[in-house]
Amino acid sequence: MKIVRDRAEARWLPSRHRFALFRLWAFARLKNAKAEPRPGLMLMVDADQSAVESYTASMWIALTTIAYVASEFAELLPLPIAIAVAVPIGIVAMQVPIYVMGVAILPAIQAIARTRLVVANFNSIFLIALHVVVASFYALERTWVRFVAWQFLAVIALNAFAAIIVFLLRGPIARLESEYGVTSSSAN
Repeated sequence: MKIVRDRAEARWLPSRHRFALFRLWAFARLKNAKAEPRPGLMLMVDADQSAVESYTASMWIALTTIAYVASEFAELLPLPIAIAVAVPIGIVAMQVPIYVMGVAILPAIQAIARTRLVVANFNSIFLIALHVVVASFYALERTWVRFVAWQFLAVIALNAFAAIIVFLLRGPIARLESEYGVTSSSAN
């Protein structure tokens, strides 16, 4: 874990973001940022330090899940009522894969891998893969929910494309971050 002191523009360090789209945006912002000295400021360099990124991703997943649940209830109820019913059910439904992972799948992975790092990465991969499978199912529907599913798949594809760009820019990103004392071994 690295800490950058007294430099407010360091909030745009790509290493402070988890997803490639946000890393790419942060790189562009930091590359064009002016120095913002702020004595006493300390910023941790950790991939989970962006509140905007965390809340955007979690709200996106929540709203997408709620839309899927609402589409199921819309066959029985008027759409506004289906949406109202879908909100609490969708929020609960999002938790089910997490509990299944914690109770059934992760203990098996831990026994096989014998490391928590692999388990943490597997958890994220499993949850996103599950959402991709569900989106693929709803993308084939002939109702309004297909647009929700296609936007989900499009954002996943866009993030994959951004990951390729971030990979190709890894040298310039590393050089820019090294100006802040961040090396590839101290960043996620």
